[in-house]
Amino acid sequence: MLHLRQTKYKDMKKVTLLIAFGATLMFSGLNAQVSEKVEVKKVEATEEKHENHMEEELELTEEQKTQMNAIKEKYAAKEKAQKDQMRALKQSMKELREAKRKEMHSVLTPEQKKKADAHHATMMKKKKAKTTVKKQKMQQRKEMNK
Repeated sequence: MLHLRQTKYKDMKKVTLLIAFGATLMFSGLNAQVSEKVEVKKVEATEEKHENHMEEELELTEEQKTQMNAIKEKYAAKEKAQKDQMRALKQSMKELREAKRKEMHSVLTPEQKKKADAHHATMMKKKKAKTTVKKQKMQQRKEMNK
């Protein structure tokens, strides 16, 4: 009887961990999609700032600036195509994770679902705290480099 309980407990633990892992992947995908638009704007602004700084730092002539712009335009379409492919792949991955999460969640009892959801909420809080610390460190480095 004791062995049966231990086996059942191990199986439930495995399922719970799998659900939590799948849910973590799913919610990280949702978070990534929301922040993706903000990140694109930040990246574009950073690139423009970097380019302006480079022009000033290198003291480019007007001819060199024109050549640099031509080079940027030459690669712009290819870069955009690759970015579009990455967005499509991210969307596909999001849909795949959601389907997996739903299927895994369907295996659980209502009690297990509650436990899995609670575990997921805890993991998301930890991830958010870790991300906040990482952003703060990056900001500190930026300020030190100015």
